[in-house]
This record gives sequence, structure tokens and C-alpha cells, in this order.
Amino acid sequence: AELDMGAPEIIARCRDEGIDMIAITDHNSARNTEALSRASENSDVEVIPGLEVQSSEDIHIVCLMPDDKTARVFEDWIVERLPCIRNIPDKFGTQLVIDENNIITEESDILLVQGIDATADEIVDRARSFGGLSILAHIDRPVYSYVAVALKGRRRCCSKSRPSTSWVLLLKASTGGGSSGLGGRTEPEIFHTSITDEGILCLCAFRILFHSVQ
Repeated sequence: AELDMGAPEIIARCRDEGIDMIAITDHNSARNTEALSRASENSDVEVIPGLEVQSSEDIHIVCLMPDDKTARVFEDWIVERLPCIRNIPDKFGTQLVIDENNIITEESDILLVQGIDATADEIVDRARSFGGLSILAHIDRPVYSYVAVALKGRRRCCSKSRPSTSWVLLLKASTGGGSSGLGGRTEPEIFHTSITDEGILCLCAFRILFHSVQ
């Protein structure tokens, strides 16, 4: 959480932008989901609790949970697998936990912006065991995405050996990352990129996950 985008401000911004549903997914943490849920009680904004988990392969996975309690239990499983590295606020920023009135209740000491000791598959399986839904995050990015890891070192080889699969359509839409991201572009943008057969399989898997939410 950041002081300029606390619980009341996020809910107020959602109302201003006509957003009636929002997922709260801090990096490897669910400590602030309850604050947002409480702040939204007298509004029409529905809050979905969750986390953005970073796997041992450095893949980011958005895990949405049924409720705040389940999200915290899932977070316990995540924290148990975090390397014991202390956060350096001057370098990585503060890791604040707030309540629905923006009162700071604690500050996380362990560094949250790092991969946990669990693979992407293990994270997805664990989230599913809690009744959660996993979505591959920002698959179009060159780092921290499932496609980037799957295609590492394979683009040039594929484009020469299988030219028929050299160009495919990808979809991407905006994500959060700050209060300025709310109400931004949410319609998918279509663009072309060079990709391998493995990448197409990854995109098919993402498409299945995406449509299961609808």
C-alpha cells in the first residue's frame, strides 16, 4: 500500500470512474484486502481479494480468492516460501499495511518483491485448492511473464524453422499499478508479434483462464 492511494481513495476513484468491481492484488501480500473490503461497505464497489504471486521462475500470477480470510490463509502459504531477505525501504519502498481509514497498522519487514520457493504450477494448484482463480499476469511483457519464460532463447530459432507461426495476434489490456491506472484503458488492444509454438500454447492456456472468469 502507498499513502497516496489508501483504501478510501481507491474506492472513491472507482465510483468516479464508474468502476463497480476491483481486485486488490498486492505483490505476495493480502494484508490490505480487508481494508478495501471495509472501505467499500457503503458503496456499490465490489472488492475481490487476492495476491500477485511471483514464482521461483519469476513468473507473476494473479491469484483471486473467494474472501479476505481465504486470501490471508493463502498468503501464509506464500510468506512461508519467501526468502528471508529484509526490505530496504530506501531502495524498494515502504510496505505498509493500513486499515479502512488509512491508519497504518504495521509495516512488513520481509522483502515482498521477490520470487517464492514454489513453481508457477505449484502456485496455481495451491490457489485452486483454496477455491481461487489464477490468471497469468501481463503476458505481453519481456520479463516476469509466463510467455517470456517459456520463449526464452527460442524466438529466432522458431521464426526461421516455422515461418507459418512467426506472426500471431495477441491481446493486451491495462492493469493497475497505482491510482493513475484506475479508469484507464481496459479494452483489449490487438497487436502483432513474433512468437513460437510454445508461446501459442501459453496464450491458449491464458485464453481458457480468461474466459473462465466471464
